[in-house]
Amino acid sequence: MPTGDLLLPRTARSANAFWDGFPLEEGVPGQEKHYLIKRLDAANYAGPTGESAEPGTAGWYVEGTGTEAVDALDATRGGYVRIATSATENDATFLRENGSPWRLSDAGKNFWLYVELIHTDVSEGEAIVGLVPEDANADPWTTEPNDGYYWRKTETGTTFAFRAKASSVDYGVTTASTTISDDTAIHLGFVRRGGGQLELYSGATARTMQLMDTVTAANITHSTDLFQLVFGGITGTTAALTLDVKAICAMEI
Repeated sequence: MPTGDLLLPRTARSANAFWDGFPLEEGVPGQEKHYLIKRLDAANYAGPTGESAEPGTAGWYVEGTGTEAVDALDATRGGYVRIATSATENDATFLRENGSPWRLSDAGKNFWLYVELIHTDVSEGEAIVGLVPEDANADPWTTEPNDGYYWRKTETGTTFAFRAKASSVDYGVTTASTTISDDTAIHLGFVRRGGGQLELYSGATARTMQLMDTVTAANITHSTDLFQLVFGGITGTTAALTLDVKAICAMEI
């Protein structure tokens, strides 16, 4: 049975190709497919507000260096979950899912990850959002995992670049990089169709995301094929990093 909220009405599902096949809010009478769904936003977040060893609280834990902070912002501030570091260079905060429930390679099964995020100062701080193995390094930005599907931003970079890594082989696609601006929301997503091809999307809104590129992934072989969600980053040279995030992950089971 699904977990979290089934949140997309029929009109949103038909808005662009990313949402094709995504579970409907209304449901489909007689539908035989089942989904595991997890949503990260202020209304659904009851996890820790600072460093918390695994298993953490309410399905999430926090790792990092310095003073880590995670805050569920109220509806008047967009309903984001805010992930913040302290201001000393190389301080870090990573919000991580407890466990590793996500599997992407099952033949005939679809998988979606959608992320809406705001980086307050793109000239300061590294960031990573996406899926990594549960046993990945406590700082998955500095020590990139050998397996995973994630977007990554360098300290002074102005783009989030998508990486698909399997057994240390990098299937990243440079054309799927998405330019970001200070305090401006971007919308990122990928779909793995039937355990094979990856489709990479980005846009200014959830309904206007466009296909950026594809990765033929049918032959990707992982040293691990179970992943957890991770969101966070590292302080730049002069200012704390602040990352506001909302996300939806859905897996056909």
